[in-house]
Amino acid sequence: MRVLPSFRRPARVLLVVVLLAMTGCGGGGDPGFVWLSGAEPETIDPGLVSGEPGGRAARNLFEGLVAYAGPDLRLVPGMARSWDVSDDGRAYTFHLRRARWSDGTPVRAGDFVFAWERVLRPATAAKYANMLYVIENAEAYNRGRVTDPAALGVRAPDDSTLVVTLRAPCAFFLSLCASTPMLPVPPHVVRRFGQQWIKPEHIVTNGAFVLAEWRLNQRMVFRKNPLYWNAGAVRLERAVAIPGENSNANFNLYMSGVADWGDASAVPLFVVPELRRRPDFHTGPFFATYFYRFNVTRPPFDDVRVRKAFFLAADREAITTYVTRAGQEPAHSLVPPGVAGYREVRLPGRNVAEARSLLAEAGYPGGRGFPRVELLFNTSEAHKQI
Repeated sequence: MRVLPSFRRPARVLLVVVLLAMTGCGGGGDPGFVWLSGAEPETIDPGLVSGEPGGRAARNLFEGLVAYAGPDLRLVPGMARSWDVSDDGRAYTFHLRRARWSDGTPVRAGDFVFAWERVLRPATAAKYANMLYVIENAEAYNRGRVTDPAALGVRAPDDSTLVVTLRAPCAFFLSLCASTPMLPVPPHVVRRFGQQWIKPEHIVTNGAFVLAEWRLNQRMVFRKNPLYWNAGAVRLERAVAIPGENSNANFNLYMSGVADWGDASAVPLFVVPELRRRPDFHTGPFFATYFYRFNVTRPPFDDVRVRKAFFLAADREAITTYVTRAGQEPAHSLVPPGVAGYREVRLPGRNVAEARSLLAEAGYPGGRGFPRVELLFNTSEAHKQI
């Protein structure tokens, strides 16, 4: 099962994908590469994307200062051909390559300034604005304590130079520059069309593909961007994303040859043990943690004893062993393993006896008098079963 970054705990998650060489979709013409994208994207605006389906589309359309390449996801130059870092680790100077938007307009350093300020602008209400908080005055600007965008630690002294000042040294800043919220957007298009700028008839991109068609709940069609700076390395001429949250239907699309690739939304959990024996079924680490949030402003979860009781009662091992069954690992800390320099702080394990004791202390001995509560969750089949 695959888990989006915004929905985490209780199970440590491994990415599950189904992969096969392109088989085509039948009918006339070459459909290109067809993948099952899961839920219909809420948006493909890089600054507003909060889910993986929209993020995957945005990364096909836009390219940041740096990009990921290869199976090891190494960082490589993107819109920036090179960069310099100050001795104190706080100042990054990016030197942009000559590149163009898909309408022929040059990609300028100021486009990044515009995009990042837009993400941090309080009125934008970007869900992942906090990813830019490593930049000087970014958090204060996003929270409205600083109102002058010129105070942000990002400026463009000329069209090909971007200077970023961090509030403190950040070892993973370059990796952040490849993330969706830090992708550039075309100022001249966003200003002209507002929220409608992402429609196929308006959108302008700087990545490997352009958006040729978007039919809600049917398909998104991507075509190779001939003006992309590295277009010669792009082998696909066309790609199609098919949305859908029903894992059985998605799996049938893959098995029938309609789709060439699918993530966890194409994997019905009940067939996972059988699928693990197939050569086209692959698992790999997914950098996320699955967890549930409590509304701490309303009873009964305004009581820390109730929250802790629920946590101690959750059987993470049972979920990964009997429900997801694809090699996921129970989470023992909020931060996944593999973060350089992070020393894991392990959370307590399951303890039902202590959970019952805490619930009794909170006024619900044996659960008596405990009010009915509801869980709001992602509607994919895997989430329902969990």
